[in-house]
Amino acid sequence: MRILLIGKTFATAAFAQYFTQNPNNIVFSTLSGTDAESVDILPDNIQELKEFALANEMSLTLLCDKDSILSPIKEEFEKDRLRVFAPDSKTFKFLNSKIWAKKIIYKNKIPTPRFQFFEKPQAAIDYIRQNK
Repeated sequence: MRILLIGKTFATAAFAQYFTQNPNNIVFSTLSGTDAESVDILPDNIQELKEFALANEMSLTLLCDKDSILSPIKEEFEKDRLRVFAPDSKTFKFLNSKIWAKKIIYKNKIPTPRFQFFEKPQAAIDYIRQNK
């Protein structure tokens, strides 16, 4: 399998380490210093990344960090029938933001423990002291 990892965070390195354990995988990464072969293309250069993926017949592209997930990489790659694994931006916000998730859960009347949002630390401390 030929895999392209796009991102500049620890998650990219972790995926590189995982996928390179299989000797049948050929792994490329936009993050240098990983176990994967380094690709000298900035993650925000979508056109160049897409050309690289097409030219090297990538089996899968994995978006590994917030910036790449929230960028239009997935949509652009899919236009050329390139396989991309990443949550869509709404799903990512849900997974990445506890406040946003709690609001969605509350709005849809999904059972959840009591909660409250605070702007100031002292208000949170007072709430904890007053509630079990």
